[in-house]
Amino acid sequence: MTLRLVRLALAALLVAVPLYAQPAPTGTLRVTVVDPSNAVVLGATVTVTGADPATAAVKAAPVKSAEAGVATIANLPPGRYTVVAEFPGFETRTLADVRVRPGENKQVAVLQIPKLEQTVEVGRSKQEAAADPRMSFGTTLTREQIEALSDEPITLQEQL
Repeated sequence: MTLRLVRLALAALLVAVPLYAQPAPTGTLRVTVVDPSNAVVLGATVTVTGADPATAAVKAAPVKSAEAGVATIANLPPGRYTVVAEFPGFETRTLADVRVRPGENKQVAVLQIPKLEQTVEVGRSKQEAAADPRMSFGTTLTREQIEALSDEPITLQEQL
């Protein structure tokens, strides 16, 4: 009877040991980087940092998007992350609060084209404009021209 109990205890121990030896589950994050027309962006830099207490210590090395515009970050502990994608000539895209679960995880980062704003001011200084004899800020009418104007508002507007 005691031999039977010893065998049973030994069998239970052999089954339980591998359960404790299993590594913690991790996730793989695949980020596809595209432009506004959904064309993939090759060579974009993707950076992943931990965003909650469970992942705060995680700072994966920056990864470049490769084939099909996908950047792959492996062995991430489950939790929430901030993902930043950037490429020269595009606005930086930040994906906040990205949840990574054990196994495969996919995200898409759309990089926007920056708005171009340019102001062109053409003009002269007030002093230069006032000194130019060709510049006229008004029209001088003679008495005869004034008397020739119509009293009807619509016709007067056309005449002026």
